[in-house]
Amino acid sequence: MGRKLIEKVRDFSLEGEVAVTSTLGDGLLCRYRGNSSGEVRQWFKQVWQILRREMSDRDAIIPRVWLSG
Repeated sequence: MGRKLIEKVRDFSLEGEVAVTSTLGDGLLCRYRGNSSGEVRQWFKQVWQILRREMSDRDAIIPRVWLSG
């Protein structure tokens, strides 16, 4: 993961706290600490959209399993 990509993911403004770090290889660890499940769900969707475009050059279509629940 490039530093620029990690900074882009960290830059979303949220009430809760976020942490983003790269792992060995091509992994990315995203953590959220806060009181809003809706906020974290939206943040993870935004992270997914950025990663999908950057890593695979594909449209960021939210997986169906994320819509059930």
